[in-house]
Amino acid sequence: MAVDFKEFNRKMDKTIEVLQEDFGAIRTGRPNDRVLDLITVP
Repeated sequence: MAVDFKEFNRKMDKTIEVLQEDFGAIRTGRPNDRVLDLITVP
């Protein structure tokens, strides 16, 4: 049985990308301009 690691790697890369975006918005007491990335203006 062959395992498709390409699909696994693609999903893990997307997961890491989303986590980096989420962690970038965490306030740590220091100014961080990434907090503003989540704000949308209609």
